[in-house]
Amino acid sequence: MSTESSKQYTVAVAEKVNVSAPNPEKALREVSRVTGLSEQRLSIEAVEDVDNIDGPYVELKFTPQEWIRGRAEPVETEGKRSWLVPVEDAVNDEGVLISPTDFEADELKDHERAPFWVQNWSGPFSIKIIDIGGIPTDLKELLSNGEPVDDVLYE
Repeated sequence: MSTESSKQYTVAVAEKVNVSAPNPEKALREVSRVTGLSEQRLSIEAVEDVDNIDGPYVELKFTPQEWIRGRAEPVETEGKRSWLVPVEDAVNDEGVLISPTDFEADELKDHERAPFWVQNWSGPFSIKIIDIGGIPTDLKELLSNGEPVDDVLYE
């Protein structure tokens, strides 16, 4: 008997399919089995952990890119490009919310809540915060203006 715990995942195909699995890869395998669609086809669709975040969160936007004439240029892809993470997961070494130029922003591509296809993107990319939620508007403004997260939320 397996001791792995399962989360609920929604896989976006023509019709929403909900499966319980311990990780996105196994969720894709199960949906592939049920729908007859290949895992490769499903991996570019949104695989979304439907657990809610309790407390403050940020919404991140992923922009996939490719090298064109020596520059990283945005490209069109299928699949969900935004996801939510707890605000504490989106701070840099100074304790303020990340900006697209922060090294820590790149690490959010591999966040457990990032869409599966984003985690597997091998080309250049950028990530930025597009919304802050779960807190009052005046606190959002402080965070957006570069105030340290701990000072704003926990003091």
